[in-house]
Amino acid sequence: MLFEAVLQNAALATVLAVLVVLAERMPFLRRRPALTHLLWFAVLMKLVIPPLVPLPVLPGAAADMGTKTVARRVVRQTESSDTAWTIRAPIAMAVPVASVSAGTWRPDFPSLMFAVSFAGTLIFFTRCAWRSARVARLLRRAAPAPGRFASLLADVADRLGVAPVPDIQFVNACISPVLSLIRQKAAIVLPRQLAEELDDEQLACIFSHELAHLVRHDRAFNLAGLTVVGLFWWHPVAWWSFRQMKARQEECCDALAISRLARSRRLYAQTLLTSLEFLQRRRELNLVASPGFGHRTHILRRFEMIANLSVRPTCSLGAVALLALCAASFICFPARAENRQDKPSADSGKEAKAALPQSLDSQDGYVNSRQSIRNLKQLAIALHDWADAHQIIMPGKTDNLADPKSALNSPFHRFPPAVVYGKDGKGKYPHSWRIELLPYLKAKNLYDEYRFDEPWDSPANKVILEKMPEVFRNPADEAVNYNSAYFVLVGKLVDDTANGPALQTLFSSKLGVAFRQITDGTSNTLAVVEAKRDIPWTKPEDIPYDPSGKLPQLGGYFKEGFCLNFADGHCQFVYEPIKDADLKALISPAAGDVSNHEFRRLGF
Repeated sequence: MLFEAVLQNAALATVLAVLVVLAERMPFLRRRPALTHLLWFAVLMKLVIPPLVPLPVLPGAAADMGTKTVARRVVRQTESSDTAWTIRAPIAMAVPVASVSAGTWRPDFPSLMFAVSFAGTLIFFTRCAWRSARVARLLRRAAPAPGRFASLLADVADRLGVAPVPDIQFVNACISPVLSLIRQKAAIVLPRQLAEELDDEQLACIFSHELAHLVRHDRAFNLAGLTVVGLFWWHPVAWWSFRQMKARQEECCDALAISRLARSRRLYAQTLLTSLEFLQRRRELNLVASPGFGHRTHILRRFEMIANLSVRPTCSLGAVALLALCAASFICFPARAENRQDKPSADSGKEAKAALPQSLDSQDGYVNSRQSIRNLKQLAIALHDWADAHQIIMPGKTDNLADPKSALNSPFHRFPPAVVYGKDGKGKYPHSWRIELLPYLKAKNLYDEYRFDEPWDSPANKVILEKMPEVFRNPADEAVNYNSAYFVLVGKLVDDTANGPALQTLFSSKLGVAFRQITDGTSNTLAVVEAKRDIPWTKPEDIPYDPSGKLPQLGGYFKEGFCLNFADGHCQFVYEPIKDADLKALISPAAGDVSNHEFRRLGF
């Protein structure tokens, strides 16, 4: 959504810039440079103001229809007959769902564009830092101006009501007169040669212009605008608006200087022309973000403004109020939709309204199935991360399961059991494998808040229930509830010495099934499956399975079938009908049978 918001803001800023250009043709605004200066600054700010205010008139799904978050392919495990090794590289990215097809790589254009934008921003600010260092070296060689200039500046400052009075510094360089900071104090920097060519009346014009910049706080405007240009260097409107804003700054300061001092407009224009002629002699050195006496590119409009007796140097209260109202509306456009879903109660796990199955032929069904597969992908990665963090040594275990007498005291990976008693398996009260995975789903705070010495439905743990991570919720579920959409199948519980058909499912061991016990292959063994059940996500309950009984009902969210992941981490969508023998072969980790079901390509 960040990429979409940036593009929307850029497009809206372009429209606003065009509107400001058209508005500037009105005589009312041409006589008010202070107002147009704020308008151009507002255009720049719109580029970085996010849509903060939700508008309830928009449908909640409209904002998220075009883009969903998916995950890149996780490299499957390389399996041998005895050991399965996991190689995973999960990377989350935001891409249009319709552009991703199974087994086909697509460039991540938003991430690529953000990388290019970041590189350009880095180059831009590096260049600004280099120019600032260059200017700093120049200002370190500046010398205080003689007393005649200081007394003249003090007189002008008194007329403009400026206190304290800035310093005056001379430099031996061809730069425009500029207001800068030297040793954390405001100072007017003048080229020595230009200062010696001007008389006191002309110097007073320059001083009044620079002091007008100080009164208006133009340096702060310039720093903010320069930051926006650095972030949006790729957008021509950012550069254009920044230049227009600085041009209106100079016009405002011209108007303010003329209105506060009893000097003729002709003298002021002549001083401006003399300053610009001086800058033509050599290449000028621009100071980053520091307001000066103006740039030669906008000289014609400045002369027109100086000659116009009706120009107002400041904004009226009514104009400021109108502009503030318009600026406040910027945070609504582009507006994001307001989600009007009511907050569910803590007991809604049993009262949830059942969602109707969606069809994959519909846009919602296809998008939701992809999102469900992504949820299962995250759960698969979390299962393997849990296994990495909970390796154990079991004397008497061997890599050769046919020879139980040869002991091998080496650590091995295992999946978590479906139910764990207490924290780290040392306690009285059971909790679900879903709670165990929280630290590996970026929800360590919920794991730390969970009371392992209390039942799952205790008052304290019901607070955790209400903070359900979205990864456990199926996006196709129409009801707002705290029921989990993803479960494991649990057969008859056995101890860690059981092998072969005694392991009815991947989660039938009290200690947790070891990777090397999955002799049917991790890519052929079901791990987590999607199912519509009224079971709260924190409840230590899953789907019971009996190989000799009726197969459990799975799915319920999509008409065509259900999503699942495998022990090696890959995910699939199972199109129904599927033969009972094939499903049983997928459920069993070590029965010696392999499913012949042919999966259609929806998973990744």
